Formats: sequence, C-alpha cells, structure tokens
Amino acid sequence: MVYTAAIADAEGGLLDLLKNNNVDSVYESYIRGVLKRTSAKTFYKNKIKINGLDGVEFGYKTNFNGYNTYVYQRAICLNDSLAICSLSASNLLPSTDKNLKVFFNGFKVVNAWSARQDISSLDYKWGKVAHILLLLCIPVLLGLGIVFLIRRIIYEKTMDK
Repeated sequence: MVYTAAIADAEGGLLDLLKNNNVDSVYESYIRGVLKRTSAKTFYKNKIKINGLDGVEFGYKTNFNGYNTYVYQRAICLNDSLAICSLSASNLLPSTDKNLKVFFNGFKVVNAWSARQDISSLDYKWGKVAHILLLLCIPVLLGLGIVFLIRRIIYEKTMDK
C-alpha cells in the first residue's frame, strides 16, 4: 500500500465562479482531472463531513505499469486549497478494511473554525472574475499598443516623403 497526503490549488474555471455551489463544483472538477490524467474509472464517490466541513471521498481503478491499482481518496476544500489524502492498493478493499479506516480517520481539520468553505460569496466570485478578466486584457492591450506603434512609425515615414 502507498499512503499519500497533498495540498492542491482549488481553483475552478471561470464558469465555476458563476455557479451557486462552488465547493461541489471544485470537487467535481478535481475528480474529473484525476480521472482524465490517470485514464481511470471511479467505483464509488460519496460526500462526507470532516469536522463539520463538506468533503468528498472517491475510489478509482487505474492501470499502472500493467497492474491494476485501486486508489481511495478523500479531499476537503479549505479556503482556496484542497487537502487530499489517498491510499493506493493492488487489490480492491472493502469499506470496512482496517487500513482504510485507520488512515482516513487520521485525516482531520485541526482548526475547523478558521477553515471557511463559503467561497460562494458574491464578493469572492466577482473578485475572481475581475482578476481573470484583467489577466485577459493585458495581452490584448499589449497587442493594441504594438499595432499603434507600428501604425505611427508607418505614418511618420509616409509624412517624411
């Protein structure tokens, strides 16, 4: 068995910011990304609570170097990050397996009060939308500036003749 814990960025796309339940959208986006990257198939997915915070657990089967590998993951959204723990095994484990229970029961949020999950607030969403739009405007403005300079240089050369 292989045990893993990680932290990942919990950003979804621009359309995810416009949805009401952003936490569920983040989880769905994360699961889709994992399945696409590993060419895997899920065999279960459940919503869970960890210290009162909404989380997700899921399992998937993938082929790694010619061997079937079963991965069990739990993820919880903390502010704009995902805390993830996973267990990989070479065989399908029942949900009552001792190793699964011991490992996942150790996955806790120590300070649940400060780990807010309300990332669906209007000011947060509009701030993210404005951030993305500003990032998109920078290359457009640079391109327009270059076009303006080229046109000005060409105009001055034609005026000199």
